[in-house]
Amino acid sequence: MRPARGLAIGAAIALVLWAAIAGAAWVVLTGPSPAGAQTPATPLVSVSVDTRALEALIIDHERRLRALEAVASATAAPTATGSATATPSVAPTATPPPAPAVSGLMQVAGWDVGTSAVTQARAAGASIVKISASFPHRRTSDLSQSELQRLTASLQTVRNAGMQAVVRFSYWYHWDEPEPLNFRIDAQPAQAHRHVDQLAAVINANADVVLVVEAGQVGKWGEWHYHNIPAQFRTYGERSLSNSTTGARADLVRKLLDTYQVPVAFRYPRDIRWMWGFLNDSQKSRVAMHNDAVLTEPGEWGTWESGVTAGETDEQWLRRVFLSTPRTVGGEFGESTGYNAQSMASAYLSLAWRQYAYHSHDSGAPTRALLESMSHPRGGSYWDDIVRNLGRWP
Repeated sequence: MRPARGLAIGAAIALVLWAAIAGAAWVVLTGPSPAGAQTPATPLVSVSVDTRALEALIIDHERRLRALEAVASATAAPTATGSATATPSVAPTATPPPAPAVSGLMQVAGWDVGTSAVTQARAAGASIVKISASFPHRRTSDLSQSELQRLTASLQTVRNAGMQAVVRFSYWYHWDEPEPLNFRIDAQPAQAHRHVDQLAAVINANADVVLVVEAGQVGKWGEWHYHNIPAQFRTYGERSLSNSTTGARADLVRKLLDTYQVPVAFRYPRDIRWMWGFLNDSQKSRVAMHNDAVLTEPGEWGTWESGVTAGETDEQWLRRVFLSTPRTVGGEFGESTGYNAQSMASAYLSLAWRQYAYHSHDSGAPTRALLESMSHPRGGSYWDDIVRNLGRWP
């Protein structure tokens, strides 16, 4: 983030905080929309602001701003006149092609990403394509060369379009299966490890365009949970802080992080907290998170457990760890939301500390509609604020 941009954002947020401290019980967030923004069909709503949460966000922002100013001051070119030293000339060079975005809106595609898919993604404002598919027929066998070549071709298409990819491989992704499921939906550990080796050969060779690999491979939708699946069909057992650090689940975590040369995103904070007890620093450096229930309700459909362990909730622990070492975090909205405009305004603040980087733009229509109806103090709607801040929250 450039210092000038940080100052501008700091000033804007500071005005909101001053209004709250001056005794305003409500802050009306109905400022003018930015130039070029479409006017909503219905008036944007006014919402109550949690001033304590906002103040904490401002303090954290000011800390970041001071650090940026110090860097800018230390690296600024001298402006004194009369110097006998001439500025060396630099030979002009060809303008390099733009680097793919490392954050932004994401469009979900299948295993085969063609030109039409990236064209559609670009038209929707997306800079990331999610290559995601399930392979139930490969629970007991290796991926074929054709299947691997299709992934290679998809990644090349993404590269040609100047975009990036998020990849998820799973064994079960079907809504039409009966529940409770009465079969083992995962591959056995040895086969799952073999699939990691096969996929990593392609993904590591194309690491320049792979933003993150979502861990996949375990549970329903590759989300590492076994909701409604009887215990006898759970290959890796259920996750908890008391899980063994030497069992099949822990072994798969290590395999993913040791084999892929890109970040690996896991679905649940409690899984990340559990694995922190046995990963080394190199493995930890590649841990990321994806949340497929963003802003659905306070617990985000089981994402955050309410209990306290070692004096911290999962959210408090993850905030401390992720703020100390920024990591890639992305995801999607759920298919419903339990928030109204006032409660959404407070919940929304959590996206900043998560440094939320990539988001599926075509997920969760009710949540997006609510965000589009709310006016944000930085201009436009809350949805507009997500789009402009993905990967670069103040």
